[in-house]
Amino acid sequence: MRINLYSIAALLGSILGAFFLKKAERRVYPFALQHSSLSPAEASSLQINMGLSYAKQRKYKQATEYFDQVFHEQMTQGFVYDPSFKERIQTYLKSHQKEKAKQVLFIMLGNKEKDKRYKKMEKTFSFLLD
Repeated sequence: MRINLYSIAALLGSILGAFFLKKAERRVYPFALQHSSLSPAEASSLQINMGLSYAKQRKYKQATEYFDQVFHEQMTQGFVYDPSFKERIQTYLKSHQKEKAKQVLFIMLGNKEKDKRYKKMEKTFSFLLD
């Protein structure tokens, strides 16, 4: 079994998050992001985790900054459905970035023919598509 920096950071971050040590969790991810041994997908995953951590703390502005960084990379690589998409769109709405939420949703829904879960997300956020 190969253990790398990403695995350690993801595991440590989830353990710290489970014990409500959010500040410690948010310190682990940037440390891991500073190391160039991460693949682009691993770095994106850690940035999403950082954003979700800030969203749980109701620091929506900081959360959306991390989501924005990842969004452009996901556009170039193509979207694979992620259960956090719903929470990420809700975070944009909570940070009063309705237009950004619409933009992100519209681009994600371009994949609704490939994966049925996007159609469910379309129903959830239909009020943004009007």
